[in-house]
Amino acid sequence: GWMPARFGHAMQAVSETKIIIYGGTACNSYHNVTGLCISLTTHDDLWELDITQGFLGKNPFTELDISPRHMGLSGMTSIALSGSSHLVFVLGGDVAPFGFELLAGRELDPSLRTFEFRSMEFRARSSTAVSLATQSAVSHHSAVSNSSVAILFGGFVRNMLTSATYIYDLAAASPELGLSVIKSLASGPESRAYHNIIKPDASTILMFGGTTSQEGFS
Repeated sequence: GWMPARFGHAMQAVSETKIIIYGGTACNSYHNVTGLCISLTTHDDLWELDITQGFLGKNPFTELDISPRHMGLSGMTSIALSGSSHLVFVLGGDVAPFGFELLAGRELDPSLRTFEFRSMEFRARSSTAVSLATQSAVSHHSAVSNSSVAILFGGFVRNMLTSATYIYDLAAASPELGLSVIKSLASGPESRAYHNIIKPDASTILMFGGTTSQEGFS
């Protein structure tokens, strides 16, 4: 079937024509008069998007049945390991619906979750999950990577926007040893979420947009 609608999911290209999509937040039920969303759900599913099939006018989505299936997440990022066509790391994410709460102007309840690390061997349909007790959950951040590290910036920590930078060593012996944090500088970018960062070359990271105090950057 067609992949259910969602936002806050993670997407990662794993070949020239295929993209892996994981998790995200979706509407669970709608008001029977207004048609507006009145409750949310967080997905725990994994999908493959085949661009070639889409160009042929066919359904491009295939759900990949992974085991075990872990608690649903939203606002995480995913990284494909260099040289691997079947392994994706999922970094961060939370179950808290910060996006809807922020847009509605509501006070954000603190999340008690910790940092999530997941390894998805999607061709083998297997996965592992580790929660890092020493680091609070980070969600709705942005990330870039090279062959050795992933760099995460911003997002929500508990219920507050952050401007911290996190480094994850992709070759670490364990997730607990892989994650480190660089505290933000007073002269650095403002705390934000829903932004984007890219790495145009080996020594530069560019950031655009995001939201803070319910306002967007441009």
